[in-house]
Amino acid sequence: MDYSKFKDRKPEDTVLEIQRILHEVGLFPVISWGDKSYEGARSCRITLHPTEYGTNGKGTDELYATASGYGELIERLENNIITYRDRGDDMKDKVGFREFPDEKDVSIFDIADNPDPYSSIMFEKMGLTDYVSRVGFLQELSRLYNRTDNKITVVPFADPVEGKIQWLPISFIIEFTLSNGMAAGNTMEEAMVQGLSEVFERAVNLAILKGEVVPPVIPEEELKKYSFYRLIEQIHAEGHFRVTPLDCSMGRGWPVAGLMITDVKTGNFGIKLGAHPSFAIAMERTLTESLQGRNMEDFANAARPGTVEQSAKYHNITNISKTGNGYYPAKLLTDKPDWEYTPWDQWEGKNNHEFLKSMFGLLYAEGCHPMVRDCSFLGFPSCFIVVPGVTEIYVDGKIKYKDIVTTRKARRSWDHFPILDKDEEDRLLMLILFNENSTRDNLVSFATARQLSEKYMLEKVAAWIAMKHKEYDRAIHFFEKLYMYESNEKEKLYYKAMVQYVRALSWSFDDEKAKALIRKLYPDDTASCIAEDVSDPETIMERKFPKLHCYNCENCPLAGKDCTYPDTRNIVIKTMSAMKTENVSQEKMLKMLSEF
Repeated sequence: MDYSKFKDRKPEDTVLEIQRILHEVGLFPVISWGDKSYEGARSCRITLHPTEYGTNGKGTDELYATASGYGELIERLENNIITYRDRGDDMKDKVGFREFPDEKDVSIFDIADNPDPYSSIMFEKMGLTDYVSRVGFLQELSRLYNRTDNKITVVPFADPVEGKIQWLPISFIIEFTLSNGMAAGNTMEEAMVQGLSEVFERAVNLAILKGEVVPPVIPEEELKKYSFYRLIEQIHAEGHFRVTPLDCSMGRGWPVAGLMITDVKTGNFGIKLGAHPSFAIAMERTLTESLQGRNMEDFANAARPGTVEQSAKYHNITNISKTGNGYYPAKLLTDKPDWEYTPWDQWEGKNNHEFLKSMFGLLYAEGCHPMVRDCSFLGFPSCFIVVPGVTEIYVDGKIKYKDIVTTRKARRSWDHFPILDKDEEDRLLMLILFNENSTRDNLVSFATARQLSEKYMLEKVAAWIAMKHKEYDRAIHFFEKLYMYESNEKEKLYYKAMVQYVRALSWSFDDEKAKALIRKLYPDDTASCIAEDVSDPETIMERKFPKLHCYNCENCPLAGKDCTYPDTRNIVIKTMSAMKTENVSQEKMLKMLSEF
């Protein structure tokens, strides 16, 4: 049977409205389409010209996929998170504020002494139980985001639990939650249903990864009632994919479903959770999001079984949350389910308003403290829902604290990279090693918060720092990775030869003897290139990497070539300049929440 999408506007009208807003802001979206192997699952990517930054869309057809992509795009723009950028490039002089037009700066000492509900819960999770340790952490955030030692930016959230507006430190929240809980919709109620659905979805996924629960299988007969089952039949017809639908309601009525697709040819699998009070929409999302931006082969081989220790690791949780790649506990495949599947009858016949009442009720029953922010600064309904202790993507607060401290110091080094002292080089190398297994933080754009070319690939940076410091085992490790990544045959041969050269040094060969070995084994031009590159270890970094001039973009020779940040900066400035405080009201949000 067909089913309602619970949208308060037709998808084509949604697209036209968001396009109108983007046109007024001065942004030009470009749409590209993904794989069309399965009927009933379309995916697209919408980017902002001339950059590659944008969002993905998915849906059962082109209209819903396009509306999905535009919806996520406007959500990110209104939450000022379209790209990860260094706050050292302060926009306050250009647009009048640092993050949002309704922000204010407060003393970190006031937050440490009298923490808001979010900070209070997070301080406890991080083990920051005394005033001094709290001040130390807040100082690191202040230095990273505000370039000061004692001020931090706060923004208003509606708090339905205490019935008032709370001013929360936005940098604190973003560092831990990323975009989790952000949503847009044709109405604010629709947006909040989407945001809360994501909150429940991520919470269940975390419980599975930590080995706390094993969900039951949904009988396939239940799925045959819905029109999306045609897509499952197409997957079955491939012959080597096994489809396993999962009831991820936690046995407590949470609106979360799951889908595991196993590739029996490889023994790998992919898992995607989907959430919405409508069972049909939740299951539909598991299917369409599985194929969002990739094909079935890629999805069905993204995950593999492991121990709970492996699946609960810091980077594995974030990898699974962002890309689906990593370990799931093997007990998910072998152990008895922790509850029995029952149909989602409690949601039937309800609308978005009634969905919200029930969803907030579920959070309150768990003792949660949700807070919601109206983020509709460009004129399209969007929100940011924060549930301290639940919405965090980075769940180990103590590790994240150390990560923030190291990142803050390393970020400043990129301002003048590659002219670094030894401490800066050591810090960069340690951070790259720490984030090596992260599919997000190992990207140059996230590590540097700048849009740099592959000349600044982190493995290259780490390899040459290790080489300069005569840390040969680490240099070999990173040069081997570069060899595996490289597709150009000449460059690939260069990295293979470099591995051999460094390995010879690790055998206690001197420089001349190691170079002689390379001349015997490799072409003359490869040997000559290596000899030149290693000729003066002290200047390796300056010779291998063009100097950055952040943030003198107008006079930087890298602008538009090895750094596309100027184009990204223009998008950020246009977006922030178009934000209007009259489009949002946390007081109205608080009144709305009082109904739930």
